[in-house]
Amino acid sequence: MNKKEKIRTLLLKIVLFGSLIIAFNKGGSQTIYNDFSQLEKRFAEGKDTLFLINFWATWCKPCVEELPLFNDLNSGSAGGEKMKVLLVSLDFKKDLEKKLVPFINEKNISKEVVLLTDPDMNTWIPKVNKDWDGNIPVTWFYQSGKKPLLINRALKNNTDLQNVITGFISNKNYLSTP
Repeated sequence: MNKKEKIRTLLLKIVLFGSLIIAFNKGGSQTIYNDFSQLEKRFAEGKDTLFLINFWATWCKPCVEELPLFNDLNSGSAGGEKMKVLLVSLDFKKDLEKKLVPFINEKNISKEVVLLTDPDMNTWIPKVNKDWDGNIPVTWFYQSGKKPLLINRALKNNTDLQNVITGFISNKNYLSTP
């Protein structure tokens, strides 16, 4: 390949990469974390924030069915608490362009989506909750100074979600779902 072809190829790669970034951010704000520790740092940022973290994937039917509940949720505040909804996709990194980005755009997901590609699930899953078996969907409620709550099932409807949020805010000591 001569110098002119190399430059043309480089410019094409830059344009394609820029298109990927634009597409990945169209539905909301998305980030790729290759290591769970990068995601953990997010929780330290909001000491007074209630994090509602949903672990899901595009290939998980119950996950996809409950996503509208989180997308429609007013994440500014809940019961006087500052709240942040974070949708953690466990899709494969290779499926980013073909599956995840189109899915986010098609479903008009406006909440923040992060792609977690850390392959060492046996290490990071117990960090989320020692009782989590790794199945999805799972929703984790976390707030500094409170005992975290793990909902190890799909949430049925908005009432179900609101009851869990209210219970967590009122400081009921959930360990996991009954």
